Amino acid sequence: MTANIFTYAFNKYIKYAIILVFVALYFSLNNYYEWSYSVIGINALNLAFFTGVLYSVMFKPQSFYNRKRLIAIIFFYSLFFVTIYNTFFYLFSGTFFSTAASDSLFYHNSSIKMSELGLSEGIDYFFIENTFEDLGAVLYMSTLYRLIPNPLIINAGNIVLGLIIAANLFSIASNFMQKKYAFFATLSFSASSFMVYFQSTGLKEVVFVTLIVVCVNYYYNYMYNKGKYSLYKLFAFVAMLLLFRPAVMGMLSLAMFSGYMLRNKNNKNTIIIVGVIMVVALIVISQMQSTVDRYLPSVDTISSRKDSSIQGGSGFGFFVSVLSAFIGPFPTIYPIIFREQVAFYSIGLIFRLFFSIYFIFSLIYIFINKKTQLYAIAAFTIVEMLSLVIILEVFELRLNMPHYPFIFILTFYFLNELNSGKIKKYKVKRIIKYTQIWFIVAFLLVIGWNLRS
Repeated sequence: MTANIFTYAFNKYIKYAIILVFVALYFSLNNYYEWSYSVIGINALNLAFFTGVLYSVMFKPQSFYNRKRLIAIIFFYSLFFVTIYNTFFYLFSGTFFSTAASDSLFYHNSSIKMSELGLSEGIDYFFIENTFEDLGAVLYMSTLYRLIPNPLIINAGNIVLGLIIAANLFSIASNFMQKKYAFFATLSFSASSFMVYFQSTGLKEVVFVTLIVVCVNYYYNYMYNKGKYSLYKLFAFVAMLLLFRPAVMGMLSLAMFSGYMLRNKNNKNTIIIVGVIMVVALIVISQMQSTVDRYLPSVDTISSRKDSSIQGGSGFGFFVSVLSAFIGPFPTIYPIIFREQVAFYSIGLIFRLFFSIYFIFSLIYIFINKKTQLYAIAAFTIVEMLSLVIILEVFELRLNMPHYPFIFILTFYFLNELNSGKIKKYKVKRIIKYTQIWFIVAFLLVIGWNLRS
């Protein structure tokens, strides 16, 4: 069992996930609306394909796990499910975007208008009523609309971006683990239900995650190869993040800088990097005024968010927020009227929840054993999670997406360490016992979360 702990855990996940699909069906009998069975049917299909694809590649020789094969699998997987989701959206709403994802309609309308204007005129039009942090998504979509003014071009573009994410994630993960586990980490993230759902909408998360993952890949290229062009590209992609969420740009920059300093204390490039970080910090501060209500809201706003998200006292609410940050967001397994997308997330979030035990163990393992090469992504993940806890937005998956790829990398990094013999056998056996207990607890958490009033 110790040699196949991932297989063991994955088998457990499948059993519990199948049960939860039937539980979702039961809940929907009491909360029925016209989309309920279609959403659950798509989720069942997603679970079947997700587990089937992972199982089909689980026992291959090491030579199987290469980037080309990974990209091919993800391409066909994404194309299939984007088509499924788009068909669903069109049949029930007459549009290729999810009507529950209101931002997608806003981005669509703004992008269509901008595509009809010149670049500078379009940007001026956009800033009449909108903020800086949405400009990146609209620039991306309006550029595609200049080629083909049809929402399907956005889906096609998102699939391509999904492949770029996969290629860069695989490259990052391969620095720390066997190709097999780098392959699993990338495939499980890229084929997750929430990732293919985002590719099916006009939301900005796919573009945003692409830029973040590319940034981190260039960071590690520079760390390992010292190529100055990787450093220039890193700075360029970090600057692009300003057009999405400036606060996240600042957190990622500081995390990479900290990781670099902790690994290279006497490097000659330290002064240059410090200077760049200071410039980035100044830009972030200058732009933070437009997003202060979102990232540093008032006490009244935070209280309102808490009251609308969770029940109970402030201490309980804070505990649930912290818990959700490290193991969630908790999956809502049945459709909610006008928010059916939270149910579409569920299959991927169930996987994330059940395997979160290895993510938490990975953080402990990394810092205790001083795995400095992983400090940057570990620090970014922790800081971003805690920032969402403070503003009580940790239950919103979209805001968690910037650090989500690295949760999968850290999870599979620890699984790689378990199965490579680098952790003592008695500790591995103890972790297996914790896994058995945790899967039962995780299952009960999902049931409890979905029973909340």
